[in-house]
Amino acid sequence: MVLKFCSPPWSEEPTAIRSSNHDSDEGQAIATEGQRSGAEQAWDDLLVVAFRAKQSEDICQWEKEFSVFFDDSKPVGLGFQPASKSNKFSLVPAESYTCVVRDVAPVGLAADYNARCRSAGDYSRIIVDKLRVRMVNGVDVANTPYADVLQM
Repeated sequence: MVLKFCSPPWSEEPTAIRSSNHDSDEGQAIATEGQRSGAEQAWDDLLVVAFRAKQSEDICQWEKEFSVFFDDSKPVGLGFQPASKSNKFSLVPAESYTCVVRDVAPVGLAADYNARCRSAGDYSRIIVDKLRVRMVNGVDVANTPYADVLQM
């Protein structure tokens, strides 16, 4: 099985981005959503910066996209969940790609693949949560229902 993963689409959602003045807490934006973890906030900040830097380029391009081949020697070890609904700021509707990585099991083909990437220093291709499944065995799964993607 070959899975093609991509990062969540860029968005222009207002997020808390720290001011450039590191000596003061004044002037920092206030988060517009409820309590979120530091990792989620950092991810949102990174997406906003990437979006703004790429506005002049093809805006429907994914920031992170790669394919991984999994043989059937043992379980893949990926948990999936349906994508959340898109918001008015999304450049690519969340409904387009409905299957999102929820977690990576500590054992399995995905964990082995991540270990190889880490040992090679290729951190850009590590499978992490919130990546969307974009293709399964060369078939684009845009607008394919979540249950159907899982059956592929």
